[in-house]
Amino acid sequence: MRRLAALAGTALLLVVAGCGVDPEAVEIDDGVGAGEEAEPGLGSPGPVEGAEQVPGGGPSPAPGSCVDVPESDDGFYTIADAGTVTLAVEEDRVVVGAVQPAAGWQHTVSDVEGDDVAVVLWQDESTFELTAALQDDSSLELELCAD
Repeated sequence: MRRLAALAGTALLLVVAGCGVDPEAVEIDDGVGAGEEAEPGLGSPGPVEGAEQVPGGGPSPAPGSCVDVPESDDGFYTIADAGTVTLAVEEDRVVVGAVQPAAGWQHTVSDVEGDDVAVVLWQDESTFELTAALQDDSSLELELCAD
C-alpha cells in the first residue's frame, strides 16, 4: 500500500512539475484517517424530500418507493449506506464516472454513456437504483428507488 501511495505521489509531482507549479509547494497526505469520515463532494445535494437520511450516508427511500434527488454541482452522489456514484454531463450524454460500492455491496450500470443511465447497488435483500435522465437544458433529472 505504501508503494502504491509513493507511486501516486511521484506521479502527482511529475504532473504538477510539468504544469509549472513548484513541487515543494504541493502537500500530499494519506487521505481520510482511521476513525475519520470523508466529507461529501462540495455540491452534494442536501436532504431529499420523502427520504430518510442514513447517518454517514445519503438519502434512503422506503422500500418499494422512489424519491427525486436534486442535481449536485459536482456530480457526486451518496446513496444511503450503499456507496457513491459520480455522474457528469458531456455534450449530449450522461457519463458514469465512478461507482464506489460500500463494503459488502455490489453494483451494475445499465448504460455507461447515454441520455439515460441507471446505477444499481445491492446487498442481500436491499437494492437501490439511481437513474439519471438528461434534460433538454443539459440538467439531470435524478430519481432514487429502493426495492
